Amino acid sequence: MLARAAIRRLRTGLVPFWEVERLSVSYGKITQAINEGFEALLTSGRAQPLFIRGEWGAGKTHFLSFVRGVAKTRGIPAARVDLNARSTALNYPQRFYSSLAETVSTTEQQGLKGVLVELLHDEKTRSRIKAFAYSDSAGDLFYPLHVLCSRYEKGEHLELIDDPVWASLYGADLGWADYTYKRERAIARIGALGRLFSAIGNGGLVVLFDEAETIDQLWNVRSRMSAYSVLGQLCRQGGLWPIFGVTERFDRTIETDLLRGAPQYDFATDPAQWFLERWQRGQFVVLEPPGVDAHGARRLAGTVVEMYEAAYHDHHVDSRLVDQCVTEWLKNPSRNPRRLIRLLIHRIDLSRNLIAIKC
Repeated sequence: MLARAAIRRLRTGLVPFWEVERLSVSYGKITQAINEGFEALLTSGRAQPLFIRGEWGAGKTHFLSFVRGVAKTRGIPAARVDLNARSTALNYPQRFYSSLAETVSTTEQQGLKGVLVELLHDEKTRSRIKAFAYSDSAGDLFYPLHVLCSRYEKGEHLELIDDPVWASLYGADLGWADYTYKRERAIARIGALGRLFSAIGNGGLVVLFDEAETIDQLWNVRSRMSAYSVLGQLCRQGGLWPIFGVTERFDRTIETDLLRGAPQYDFATDPAQWFLERWQRGQFVVLEPPGVDAHGARRLAGTVVEMYEAAYHDHHVDSRLVDQCVTEWLKNPSRNPRRLIRLLIHRIDLSRNLIAIKC
């Protein structure tokens, strides 16, 4: 069943987290860097912010999926935010907080509600959540966490799903306005979530921000300075490992603002100055998705074939079909691994259906 579920996901372009490491070729050095980040998060509650630079088709999205898959196998909660300059702009975290809460996931659960309900079932973990709620680190998570723990202690399990405290945990009080104090509260709440997961022994929270280069579409330099301020605050939060997917547009936008003297603007905040100066000095870790050559493509194709044959025992994949797919894929200059996977599965599906019709 799991094998067929993996193939169904791959048909739609989604990489199943339990197979992400098998489907990631040439990731040796990157795996080491990612594991070092997870170890730092688990041992000290802090990991160096990471920037994944790659143009469209370079495998940046797969890289982020790879990180999320590894996080799940390690039992570390991870969330994903797809940024854009309108509904989820980087300078308005109150707009993307709800997306973060909805996508927080562990090995078994998806969404902050499911994750917390599972954690509350364990008495030892519940006591840690309660202790965190009463600490200074909880911030405005105190009330909803206190209510949830109290209801569980009273045995009111079935009422949890409909409790209004979920509205607060999902940021219903944040996204309705663009005021500065809402921005600060959203960032503080993201940090509190990270510290919560750190306090209960899960290391912290990994947040994957894709398309951070959309800062170049913000209205003006003041909007971008707000975005840099958000970046600076996220990068300095304890219990949080922010990972940003960017293209060269991100670099060019920052370079242009630095040439204009952005850190010296009278509305430049301390976090914005910190981020810009650190970026200018090259003090952030920047990685690029590994390229896939002909050898790597054949390895990837071989893995997909193994998965397909494990899912459908009655079908043997013709090696000539695999060679044709790899040859066709190599002619495409983008060489996106996801395209190879979908092409191969599509062709295998066609051959399998033809055989079924002939029979």
